Amino acid sequence: MLRVSWIGVALIAGCSAEKVDDTTPEQGSEQERTYDTGVAPPETDPGEDSTEPDSTEPDSTEPVLDVPLAQRPDEPEHTQSAEDDGCGVRFTDARGVVWDYTDAFTEGAPVLLEDDGVLAFCPGEWLAQITVRDAEVTIMGLGDDRSETRLLGTGEDRVLTLEGPELRVNLRELVVERSEVPGGSASPDGGGLWCGDGATVDIRGAAFAGNRARSGGAIAAESGCHVRVEATLFTANDATNEGGAVRIDETSAVAVYRASFTDNRARDGGVFYVSGGALLMEEVNLENNHVTYYGGALVNDHGAVEIREATFVNHSAVQLGGVLYNLGEAVLSDVTIDTAVDRNSAIFHYAAHGDLQGDSVTFIDVAPADVFVFGIGGWSSAASEVYDFAPGASFTCDTEGCIER
Repeated sequence: MLRVSWIGVALIAGCSAEKVDDTTPEQGSEQERTYDTGVAPPETDPGEDSTEPDSTEPDSTEPVLDVPLAQRPDEPEHTQSAEDDGCGVRFTDARGVVWDYTDAFTEGAPVLLEDDGVLAFCPGEWLAQITVRDAEVTIMGLGDDRSETRLLGTGEDRVLTLEGPELRVNLRELVVERSEVPGGSASPDGGGLWCGDGATVDIRGAAFAGNRARSGGAIAAESGCHVRVEATLFTANDATNEGGAVRIDETSAVAVYRASFTDNRARDGGVFYVSGGALLMEEVNLENNHVTYYGGALVNDHGAVEIREATFVNHSAVQLGGVLYNLGEAVLSDVTIDTAVDRNSAIFHYAAHGDLQGDSVTFIDVAPADVFVFGIGGWSSAASEVYDFAPGASFTCDTEGCIER
């Protein structure tokens, strides 16, 4: 069985630094040319360190994707609070110098960050097109709830473009909303966020809503990008082609914990399209995601997918795979699939491309069949079979068909 391991994700430690007195920006810098500078950093108490989550032990079934829970970074100090006078948008660099970006995010001007630091948004709606290149940056909302801080697309480019092998970005407590990549863009994927060139991204307590792109309506992970998502909502994102919420290319990997996906749409892969990459989902809820062709929730196109403790409710595909269209290695553990509407089955599995393994999988009100296996007998075979399983069934599907264990 193919095994794809998670390349170690070294997440960002706190990016705040000791204040440097009488520090001024270098003459002619991008920040000096464009925005007010030299704002003294406000006094603030150090934030409490976050605790490390328990690591996930691999089970005896040797899962396809072995992705340990990454160590959580220490959260950075807030550079300001919502109660501060003149609260806006501030970037605190590694020297402790604070830059005022309020005008840029009010007007929707492009912002390029190439220095380590913390970009903090006070509650409100901000027009954003941010590029972070080869830097360690935390981008965070300062409200009591993520819904209070909203980064809106400008119509000129996506909200977040993250690139470079030295890039480490934390995204915290805000909403990326109504962001779209315009037609004719050199990089048309990733409506809300695009990451590549070996970047590492950690998203926690955020939301992606109403974003659009050619593929990856909310997020496109490409060119060796590694993304970790926790406690985040994806809703009403749309892709013209692949991955209503997220698209993962053959060099990239995404791990998702305790997240929710609702009302996302695409041609193929209503939520995820895994194009040769790796995906882990754990403790996730997916509801009302739909496609016009294949994979109401997910297409696994020659990738490695593992799903643990997940619930799929009300998914559909006009063609094949009401929930999952699988042409790769896939493991499902403690999964419930409820009312998947599709011409053939909740799961379509092309056996010649890999194995499908289920451990404690429950199908509820699925018609006409739970699993449709094509290519029984090998590559040149068109033989197929459909299977219905009792609640909580464990099974393996390969080129010989499905065997209940």
